[in-house]
Amino acid sequence: MQLKLNTKLLSFNKHEIDHKIIISHFIIIIQFNFPNHAQIYTDVSKSDQGIGFAIICNQTVIKHIYF
Repeated sequence: MQLKLNTKLLSFNKHEIDHKIIISHFIIIIQFNFPNHAQIYTDVSKSDQGIGFAIICNQTVIKHIYF
């Protein structure tokens, strides 16, 4: 299996550009370059109170928090 990556969003500095522009570019990349791919989103957060993560795929959301 060959991994297909698109790194076009790396050219944007999130501290210098409106986030709506970045989101619109993201949507265009997904729609035109990956129309038949599963969209899986992940997020991780760490603090002094614990660690948590989330995975989202289609309508399924998985969340875990560890204290």
